[in-house]
Amino acid sequence: MKRYYLLIFILFITLDISSRDVRPSLLVLDSIINQEQLYVNKKQKEIATYRSLLKISKGYQCFQIYTELYHQYASYRLDSALYYAQSSVDIAKRYHNNADLEVALLNMTEVKKKLGRFQEALDILGQINPHSPTLDLHYYYHLYHSINYLCYLDALTENEKREY
Repeated sequence: MKRYYLLIFILFITLDISSRDVRPSLLVLDSIINQEQLYVNKKQKEIATYRSLLKISKGYQCFQIYTELYHQYASYRLDSALYYAQSSVDIAKRYHNNADLEVALLNMTEVKKKLGRFQEALDILGQINPHSPTLDLHYYYHLYHSINYLCYLDALTENEKREY
């Protein structure tokens, strides 16, 4: 019986503490949502800075700016992120830099995955040597397995699901 009372006491304390913590958190969240335009303007200003740097940059410097623009757009506008990831791939190929090419291809894969183009994403991963010493293996395998899992979930029949 003592255990029962102890359990009820702990439950009430937990509920009381959690109800006090939620209200300020919701107020902070409401405040952030109300200031959405402020965050959008800040993001657009950062992007404008990188785009202006791109206009005065030449050669291989553009790779890093394209990659940064990819990161800026990756959670903002996927079509723009795809454009800048592809631009990074083009520059890395032009300058024969395999390490940067791997990074750019992984970025392309990430965008294709987010767009639901799973087969294209897998095809891009197929271009990467998984035994490369410069490859971020954790990220590579994370992408590979998450795409396969998404293909499995997207499959319509049991036979298609067995392929993944």
